[in-house]
Amino acid sequence: MIDKILVIPGYKGSPNGHWQTWLQTQYPNTERIKAINHHKPILSQWSAQIQQYLDQQTLPIIIVAHSFGCLAALDAIARKQLQSKVSGVLFVAPASPYRFTSYGHRADFPNERSIVETLTIRALGVLGTMVVSRNDPWMNYDHACCLASDLGLLTYDAGYVGHINIDSGYGPWPEVKALIDDIQLQVQRNVN
Repeated sequence: MIDKILVIPGYKGSPNGHWQTWLQTQYPNTERIKAINHHKPILSQWSAQIQQYLDQQTLPIIIVAHSFGCLAALDAIARKQLQSKVSGVLFVAPASPYRFTSYGHRADFPNERSIVETLTIRALGVLGTMVVSRNDPWMNYDHACCLASDLGLLTYDAGYVGHINIDSGYGPWPEVKALIDDIQLQVQRNVN
């Protein structure tokens, strides 16, 4: 059985042509989180919306998040102990928490403190992989690898691929399907 997949875009969303939008056409049981304002990356609001969505689910799901969406998803899972609602995660090109404040993107609020101190970072207790890029402008490669380790996730080195978005040439992306299928296989093995 294929788990339900929740797609969580990052700051400014995942428009047509983005790999997350393509991904939604690849699995019949995929939903995109709807109640988030993608132009206002406010961690507390995003995390609360993800928590609310997960609370309403009757079966565990796989979360596929990108950029700031990774930060919001990991915060939601860790803060509310929602491991029973999440069977696995695929975090792709996470954004650095230093680039955001409690009010939004740091460029808009340069005098505010970053969310790094309020973000709940600890082992998530779920299966998962973090896809990292060696030249991602949104998070340094070494920091991304450390974050994956802190969360208890596998690290998948995608190479020099930018932020893994439309600007870096990532529309249809069959490799992401293989990564999700692998997570689903691991989940099934753990259930049996």
